[in-house]
Amino acid sequence: ASSSDVRTAITEKLEKVKNQWDSTQHGVELRQQQLRQQQLEDMIIDSLQWDDHREETEELMRKYEARFYILQQA
Repeated sequence: ASSSDVRTAITEKLEKVKNQWDSTQHGVELRQQQLRQQQLEDMIIDSLQWDDHREETEELMRKYEARFYILQQA
């Protein structure tokens, strides 16, 4: 084999490795992006649920404060 053939073979193998690396890197970045998106969605859901629970708790507090006031008047 000539040195030109060897260079061509090495160049082709390097290109193959580079393409595999780029594909792998893209896959990793895509998974990281999906993970971040899922984490943000989970945080939003948690926040909305917390807000709902806070509102329910405040409503219960108002009811019991009213009952307590009525009992104090009796």
